[in-house]
Amino acid sequence: MKPIIFFFLFLIIVSSSYAYDCSRFSGLDQENCLALNNISEDLIAGIIYTNTSSPDYDFISQYNNQIVVTTPPYDAAINSSGIIQNAWISILTVSPSIKYNNTVFIPSTINARAEYKYNIILPSNYHNNHEVDGQTCQIIYSKSSEESSIEWYLDNNAYASEKNVQIIGNEYSSITAQALIQSTLQTDTYAWREYCIYWDNGVCTQYAYTCDLKSTTNTEYSLKIQDSVPVTQYNNSFTPEFSIIEQYSNTTKGILTKDNSTNILLHFNNSFYQYQAFSYNANFSKKPYY
Repeated sequence: MKPIIFFFLFLIIVSSSYAYDCSRFSGLDQENCLALNNISEDLIAGIIYTNTSSPDYDFISQYNNQIVVTTPPYDAAINSSGIIQNAWISILTVSPSIKYNNTVFIPSTINARAEYKYNIILPSNYHNNHEVDGQTCQIIYSKSSEESSIEWYLDNNAYASEKNVQIIGNEYSSITAQALIQSTLQTDTYAWREYCIYWDNGVCTQYAYTCDLKSTTNTEYSLKIQDSVPVTQYNNSFTPEFSIIEQYSNTTKGILTKDNSTNILLHFNNSFYQYQAFSYNANFSKKPYY
């Protein structure tokens, strides 16, 4: 079984191909998964997340936290600068959140997770066996320093410095994760040095050469990469209420007070009343992790 990550309405699972791996399912679910793969793999999210009456954030977080992202999702931009190559960053989850009409709604307290990776690729070393005095005989490249860090911003205000962060705040419209990568390339240049190994009557008749260090230079490279999610804060403080006004002959009468933005499930002894204004679903994103 392969792990899954949900970013509510944003689902991730590791996969080695463009099609969703249906081997995690069995029986009818696997048959449905294979059939949906031929139509739209995004529909498979409905087999995994089935609680349509309310957003089950515990379920979402449980699956999100299982996955390790080591390669860039398909929507991640790849950037390079000098020896810093193939750098990417991606905000994987913002939870709890609801995506409605292409807007991501969040409360005042959320958890956000990002990942970033990069490679340090050095130039190939140079060697020259043609022994000429003063000519470069070799160039050796090495990495003399490397460091990276991540910073979260709410709009343009720095907030925290770690991959997984809890954000508490109001009045911001975007969440940005920014990584700063810095590395220094050391270049050691060597040159042939001619010296005499045999003298005859004050005249050098035989020479030899050594490859000696001529100079050392350091070149600094720096690269900033970032990913952002636009958000809208929404806090519904209204709590539905049911006030009992009369009870007789196993009958209960009351008044239900609610708004149109709240799903309600009211239980009685042998019955219940359900009002559902919204249906909740999960969608895939961050492919190929689904």
